Amino acid sequence: MSKSDSNRRSEMFNIVESYYRSGLSQPAFCRQQGLNKSTFLYWLKKYRHEKQDDFLPLKVNESKTSFNLELDLPNGIKIRIEG
Repeated sequence: MSKSDSNRRSEMFNIVESYYRSGLSQPAFCRQQGLNKSTFLYWLKKYRHEKQDDFLPLKVNESKTSFNLELDLPNGIKIRIEG
């Protein structure tokens, strides 16, 4: 990968991370940033593919109450935890 390719990848991954923090829909984010939606979706897919093995730690405190947690992942997988 050339230096310019590496810089472009880094720049676009930073934009994708900004999208996740923004809370905006994809079309709204693209409008706000002046991005072509097709270009954004290309980099979003690359980002998700490279980051798919990254996990965030989940800390659960002991509690005497029951709880249900359901996660809907972007790839369509649902994770249900009952306790």
